[in-house]
Order: sequence, then C-alpha cells, then structure tokens
Amino acid sequence: PLQASDLETVLAKLAKWGLHWFFDKKFSLDSLFSRILRTEVTFGFPLSGYADTNDRWAEQSATFESFLKDELYPLLHSTKQLDGGINVVFYGGELSMIELLDSLGHDAIV
Repeated sequence: PLQASDLETVLAKLAKWGLHWFFDKKFSLDSLFSRILRTEVTFGFPLSGYADTNDRWAEQSATFESFLKDELYPLLHSTKQLDGGINVVFYGGELSMIELLDSLGHDAIV
C-alpha cells in the first residue's frame, strides 16, 4: 500500500523539476481519487545544444516553434477527443497563438 512517505517523495521530485499541480479538496493519502487535476509544466529554452537563451536566438526560436506546431500542438489537440470525461486544456505563449490561428483557419473554411 502507498505510504505517506512515498507520496511525499514523488511530490518533492515533481516540485524540484519545476512541476506544479493542484487537486480537488477531497484528494488525500486516504483518497487517491480526484475529479480535478491541474498541472503546469514550464519548459523550453535554452534548447539542448545551445549555451543559453541568447545563443543563436532566431535558430532556437524557430526550432522550438516547429516543435510546438508540428509535434506538441497536434498531440494536445488530439486529447480533446478523449472519452471518460477527461477535459484537457492547454495554453501558453506561442501555443495559444497556434490554437487561435488553427481555429480561425477552421472557421474560414466553414
């Protein structure tokens, strides 16, 4: 069975990695069920192979934008089709702009 120390260890590692999470008020060691889970994941720059954020900024930015547009956005967008009452919401900078342009493009076709 899950012990308090196990849960504390996992949560401490997540916090160390810069991940933040929020559960509904009923979540506890005695009740590992939550109707709501919100998490925030911050990632990005500098990309691997670059010294820092300013190292070849235009190249880094273009590489990251391509990743968001071609890989991450399609993955996140596909989660909107999940069954079981799961609702995945995402946002953030360039990701929000990609979502807006996709929606506008879809509306223009319709």
